[in-house]
Amino acid sequence: MKNMNAKKVIAAAITATLLIGAGAFAYNTHKVSAASENENNEEAMNIDGGWEASENYKLDDEAKAAFEKAVEKLDGVDYEAISLLGKQVVAGTNYSILVRETVVVPDAEPTISVITIYEDLEGNAEITDDKEIIGEQTAGGFTANAGDVDMAKNADIQKMLDAALDGFVGSDIEPIAYLGSQVVAGTNYMILCKVTPVYPDAVSEYDLVNVYEDLDGNISLGDMETMELGASDEVTANDEESVGTADGQEIVGSSLAD
Repeated sequence: MKNMNAKKVIAAAITATLLIGAGAFAYNTHKVSAASENENNEEAMNIDGGWEASENYKLDDEAKAAFEKAVEKLDGVDYEAISLLGKQVVAGTNYSILVRETVVVPDAEPTISVITIYEDLEGNAEITDDKEIIGEQTAGGFTANAGDVDMAKNADIQKMLDAALDGFVGSDIEPIAYLGSQVVAGTNYMILCKVTPVYPDAVSEYDLVNVYEDLDGNISLGDMETMELGASDEVTANDEESVGTADGQEIVGSSLAD
């Protein structure tokens, strides 16, 4: 009987150690991904809907060629490709690309969108969907980032994101691009991130993560809105789900979907 009790005590201790270790991993996972983005992207990861996430978010030769063919005959709008988010093999290939769009008129303000380009088996390419993320500037709305969206070039935004994610558990957050800001009683900053739940074989998703800085400089994590590749830009409120917790508060994401 004494031997059985001893074994139970040892087993309980081992289990507690494993749980503590798992919690520590989840707590720090966003810091690991931010520090070693290239290493984490060495293997392609699946995105919901049959899409395969880009390895480093740069347009490869195939995506670049499809993009140029799709926009070369379009007049009135200048398209700037920012990041390749993913590919989907169909009867041909779909490409999901983060772009900055600017209407070709004097003093036009840029907008931020995710476009879907379909390239058929004969090499013909066209834009089949344009999901607006940040539209034309309006009073109280978001203003698109007109500068460099690379997080490596926005150290102050990265620092605020790190502060907002301190205590966040449940998902690995990998920042991709700083999209824009909104002046309220303080400022909201919108960052496109890849979010992967922390459990084996989890499917990743793209989220629009909002970080809020109040007038006293305090940082907090706002809404996380899921963006489905290839879908239209209608917000489906019923498609909300928990993506993690921060300081004991559940963070909910709603989908941008059909």
